[in-house]
Amino acid sequence: MNIAYLSLGSNLGGRAENLRLGLRLLNEVEKTRVERASTFHRASPVGMENAREFLNAAARVNTALDAPALLAALKNIERAAGRADGGAKWTPRTLDIDIIFFGAERLNTPSLTVPHPRYAERLFVLLPLLEIEPELADPDGTPLARIVDEGKLENRFAGQMVEKIEDKA
Repeated sequence: MNIAYLSLGSNLGGRAENLRLGLRLLNEVEKTRVERASTFHRASPVGMENAREFLNAAARVNTALDAPALLAALKNIERAAGRADGGAKWTPRTLDIDIIFFGAERLNTPSLTVPHPRYAERLFVLLPLLEIEPELADPDGTPLARIVDEGKLENRFAGQMVEKIEDKA
């Protein structure tokens, strides 16, 4: 079995319902189980102008799938939640699910890079992950809490608003 850490986000339609649907459908993926899910976090959109705020969450899943198979399952879940295939990056969406970490694996293929290449730049990814796993570290051993602390000191998260809300699947 493999442990994967996922980031979920939605800024179209019923955002909380979209996140709940994503988490529920994750548990329906063959040989995959959500072990922990964060509360929801309201976050300013990154890389998008004039877009609605996102709701974000993180999940720790236990899966027998390999990373490419899990990615394919995540894309099916996104489609089931109403997300259209293709299109430009960083656009509004009903549901977006990214693999942030997949065990200690490092992958760099045309369709999947793990760890996620921009996770350390995004508070809306880091804070929910730390909520479910306070001691979580990058596969290189760097604690995520240190990434957050150093990023705040270096002002790497300028303009990113992330607020925890007491809502959860």
